[in-house]
Amino acid sequence: MILKLLPISLIQCALLTGGQVLMKYGLTEVGDFSFTWQYFRRLFTNWQFVCCGLCFAAGSVLWMYIVKNFPFSMAYPMVSLSY
Repeated sequence: MILKLLPISLIQCALLTGGQVLMKYGLTEVGDFSFTWQYFRRLFTNWQFVCCGLCFAAGSVLWMYIVKNFPFSMAYPMVSLSY
């Protein structure tokens, strides 16, 4: 069972880590934070920020699959791989 869980967990961790890196680059590109429509329009049209959301979404769906199909005592320690 661990041989099935490990590759899936590695993919899930890579998606979450990639999402965090893309978020950093995306937020750096759009400039200083402000509560304006222009800022949020720049943010949500930035390809890095959009890809960040896609990575987080895919990682979350994969995490739901892992939690559903594997014992939590095996699945949860796999979260530490992303650190």
